Amino acid sequence: MPVTDSKETIERIPVEKGGRKVLIPVDDIRFIMAKDDYSCIYTVDDRFLSTTSLAQFEAKLCDFGFFRVHRRYIVNLACVTDVETVPSGAIQLGITGVDERVPVSRRRVVPLKKASLMRPKAPRAGSRILLERIGFIWRRMGFLNKVAARNLFRYKKRAFMTIFGIAGCTALVICGMGIRDTSVALSPKQYGHITRYDLLAVANPDDFSQTCAALDERSAANDSNVTVTSTLPTSDLVQVSLDDLSLQKI
Repeated sequence: MPVTDSKETIERIPVEKGGRKVLIPVDDIRFIMAKDDYSCIYTVDDRFLSTTSLAQFEAKLCDFGFFRVHRRYIVNLACVTDVETVPSGAIQLGITGVDERVPVSRRRVVPLKKASLMRPKAPRAGSRILLERIGFIWRRMGFLNKVAARNLFRYKKRAFMTIFGIAGCTALVICGMGIRDTSVALSPKQYGHITRYDLLAVANPDDFSQTCAALDERSAANDSNVTVTSTLPTSDLVQVSLDDLSLQKI
């Protein structure tokens, strides 16, 4: 089955390094240089050797913004930073992230200008925030932190939504902690400071004196302290006699 030169099939270029296959994203390639029987692929961080010829790379990568500026060089036009004319009249290209400059052959100057004119217009540079000007802080921030900082300082709506969201979540956390503290402290306050009795005896008002006497006798028999704190202003709640007097612990 023939392989088509589409973006899906050559999103990455397979090369060998250290006895293993490495897939290089096309966007990471700065330029490709022919070297003897090999092609040397330059990226920002490294360079790789490939057995694919420069002509084959030219056919595969022409739709990705790559242009053959010299019989030995193919350049990613999106990574060209400057064009320099040396005293001999030759033209050299500066590439992003690479110290080496790429020469342009004389017969490739006109096609290069046409290819440069056909490149899409670069997007307008966004405004920088104050934090970006503090280099030693900005360089140590991760990508997601940088995105969050730019969204907060450049867009008011996003900043307000973030502030209100964090404030709402904080309020919910504080409310939950308050409810927890209330429920935990309720029992000791209720039965340690408000309800001071340990036992409750309910008797008919007519039998109140006899009930107190029975409690005094039981207190003396058990060597414990039982005191009557108050009477309940109710009538006929529970019929209590001296024979079946019972105490309920609460």
